[in-house]
Amino acid sequence: MTQGKKIVAAFLAATVIVTLTIMLTSVALVYRDRSTLPSGLYVDGKTIGGQSRSQVEQMLAAGPGAHSQKWSLRFPDKLLTLPTTEYGIKLDKKATLQKIDSILTEKKGLSGIINHSVFRGKKHNIAVAYQCNRDVLYNGLNKQEEKINRLAVNARIIYNKGLLEYIPQQNGYLLDLDATVTRICTALQEGHTTVDAAIIPLYPAVKIEDIRSVKDIIGAYAAAGLSEAVVQQTQQLNGTIIMPGQILTFPAKEENPPPGMEKAMNAIIRACEEAGLKIVSPASAPKLVIQNNLTDPVLISIIMCDGTMQIKALGCQTEPGKKIHLTTEEQEVPPQVKLKTDKSLQPHERVIKQQGKPGTVVRTYRLVTVKGKVVEKTLLAQEMHPGIDTIIYEGAHALIK
Repeated sequence: MTQGKKIVAAFLAATVIVTLTIMLTSVALVYRDRSTLPSGLYVDGKTIGGQSRSQVEQMLAAGPGAHSQKWSLRFPDKLLTLPTTEYGIKLDKKATLQKIDSILTEKKGLSGIINHSVFRGKKHNIAVAYQCNRDVLYNGLNKQEEKINRLAVNARIIYNKGLLEYIPQQNGYLLDLDATVTRICTALQEGHTTVDAAIIPLYPAVKIEDIRSVKDIIGAYAAAGLSEAVVQQTQQLNGTIIMPGQILTFPAKEENPPPGMEKAMNAIIRACEEAGLKIVSPASAPKLVIQNNLTDPVLISIIMCDGTMQIKALGCQTEPGKKIHLTTEEQEVPPQVKLKTDKSLQPHERVIKQQGKPGTVVRTYRLVTVKGKVVEKTLLAQEMHPGIDTIIYEGAHALIK
């Protein structure tokens, strides 16, 4: 045998020996892992390799890892981290064990040995599955709605020393509770602890393009000798934009108004009247009510200059034929039906204890028309008026049809 053939034969023999060693080792590990889980397997970041199934069950019964005691709800502008226990969320041991079993499904023969060897060589982290109590989750998020919801902010104009600064609008959103609860339950069942919230977008009533052309002073008046209390109260009107058809209400009078308040209100009325705005309330009314009956938005500017309050109304011109409106729509919401058991009733007997009444959802929209054609309709606000549930008492074991 030549020297080259000897080298090839030696190489082949070594290869066969190494292969047989790996296969025999893999076979031994396969048989060993039938009673314990393979190495490289983790649940919720904790290793379960080398443990028996009963040991894993005990670990899951003790609860998830510390970092899984919280879950997160993601919004466009923030991430809200909340405790699991307060929102009806708990570990689903059965579903988690099923996830472990699904990736340990054993193949037969040589392919099973090879698959087992490859599996042992990698790290596998299995996310814990959770189950949700929808009612507890819904009520918990409902209490957080005020903090979660983000109101839209109108575009604004700041008028100072003859200069106009335009501040763009900001969109907002409302939490869509029903859709969000469904998303959360689905995601947590799959082991995802960060969930994207379902939201309803809100849009501002005044956009920057509506007021870009505000430049002309169409009404002005002034008042001097006003107290600091009067100045602070009237500053609430500074920068206010009154859209066409909109009515603005301002607390012109209080039970104990500060001295000089009447003088300030008269100055505001004179400036608005000069601009062509309609003063709806009489001078003796407790509140000042101003209506913009023009076709363009109007900016109210109130600034102090050398101790004198200057009130200016600035006109805004938009493209020909364009009109902006605020409109409201109501949608009826059917009442919920709640069944309660009354042992005094016969089986299959039902009594309506309380007749339900539908609720309503009132939505305010910004409506833009150009030459009579609607080109934009965006939601500005949504207000819920809950109805009254229908309550039905039924006898024990009554069938629900």
